[in-house]
Amino acid sequence: MSSYKVPYLPQHKYRAELIESAKKIAAPGKGILAADESTGTIGVRLSEIKAENTRENRRAYRDLLFNAPGLNQYISGVILFEETLFDKADNGKDLVQPLRDAGIFRHQSRFGNQAFARY
Repeated sequence: MSSYKVPYLPQHKYRAELIESAKKIAAPGKGILAADESTGTIGVRLSEIKAENTRENRRAYRDLLFNAPGLNQYISGVILFEETLFDKADNGKDLVQPLRDAGIFRHQSRFGNQAFARY
């Protein structure tokens, strides 16, 4: 494996972590799942299947995505909407726990500004 050289990245205590994260996100043959639909946007998706735009239905939709069998074979990272960080799955665990368990990189999107969420 070739060595990544990032000359413009200053020596910082998170430098190695940032480089490792970038390698994971850019894994060959994998993509990034954009699950950061706002409440309004996800409401459009739900209305297409005649489902009401409620927090429970949004949670169930995201739970379905995050628990898809073999997700980590195809997805290296997920961009999350802030609401998702506080939701619980039916089993009482954090909704994003399956992503953690699968080693999938998680990123929080907040009102169009991307702020890395360390959790």
